[in-house]
Amino acid sequence: MNKDQFMYKLAKQLSKLPEKDRKELLYDYEEHFDTGMMKGHSEEELARQLGDPRRIGKDLLAEYRLERAQVEKSVKHILQAIFATMSVSFLNLILVLGPAIGVISLYIGLCSMAIGLAITPFLFIGSMFIGTVEPFFINLFISITLGSGGLLMGSALFFVGKWLYKLTLSYIRFNIRIVKGESAV
Repeated sequence: MNKDQFMYKLAKQLSKLPEKDRKELLYDYEEHFDTGMMKGHSEEELARQLGDPRRIGKDLLAEYRLERAQVEKSVKHILQAIFATMSVSFLNLILVLGPAIGVISLYIGLCSMAIGLAITPFLFIGSMFIGTVEPFFINLFISITLGSGGLLMGSALFFVGKWLYKLTLSYIRFNIRIVKGESAV
């Protein structure tokens, strides 16, 4: 494979990136070829040393998505980082997707529970208009207690969500290093 073929395949893998970032990454590889050819190496030899451009592109895309998720914290960016990491190797499908689904499901369930508890006082007020509230004060205090618990739980889940976001990024970074064969530390 010569330089043009290598660069074409790499550019194709990086086509999902913004043009500026893609050009910057491609420039590094162009420079590698130019430097290697000045030292007397052939294009084919340099391409062979670099490896498979599709694999390199997947690695670069995963790292780009991970960095983007760190800078611009959002659900969209963390999901893009998770899916980009899964594409690096088949093993990542199990190591990333399984824990991600479990953690996200648990977090969504706890958030739903907090919302349900927080709206309990409004349900009590609604039931007063229907006239189905028998022991008024007991139900009033129970609904206020449950509502307060829901609000406290929601506040705590806000901070847990931030912590889970950071933990997910760390896990993805760790996983990428393991798949690449680098030191996990």
